[in-house]
Amino acid sequence: HASEIAFWKNAQKTWLALSQTVGDFAGTMVFQESTANGVGDTFYNNYMNAKEGKSRYTALFYPWHEHPEYVMPVTTSQSEKLMANMDVEEKAGVDKFGWSAGQLLWRRLAIADKCEGDVSLFHQEYPSEDLEAFLVSGAPVFDMQIISDRMKQRAGTQPMFVGAIGYAGS
Repeated sequence: HASEIAFWKNAQKTWLALSQTVGDFAGTMVFQESTANGVGDTFYNNYMNAKEGKSRYTALFYPWHEHPEYVMPVTTSQSEKLMANMDVEEKAGVDKFGWSAGQLLWRRLAIADKCEGDVSLFHQEYPSEDLEAFLVSGAPVFDMQIISDRMKQRAGTQPMFVGAIGYAGS
């Protein structure tokens, strides 16, 4: 069980050495689990290979809204108020994932109390989707929400142009 592998120093070399110690026969299991720590590290590469069917591993992601403890009790009037005063991201979460009023309240309180009022930190610590976890963590230079939105918009579309760039000099 490789815990928090995305934060290991020399993760690639360490994982290479450790993975040799488990035999390839029935009854053996190997687990890598971690909070995401950006794109391109050993954990990210192994997760994406599993997700794309390029390895024998199974990629599992457990979003915050599937945790039964991440919900607050709400009265009917609180629920009506919460649902009537959602921001754009909350509306998207309700539409896409079916977030309840109790989950919205838990999310708002977690952002305020656990994430210093920073929704980006909430996305890092409590992602809704696997790619969100990788994109908002680490040390990104660009606004990862914009990049994530663009990736979702372009998912499944063909490139606008395919070709080669070459030097036409003499």
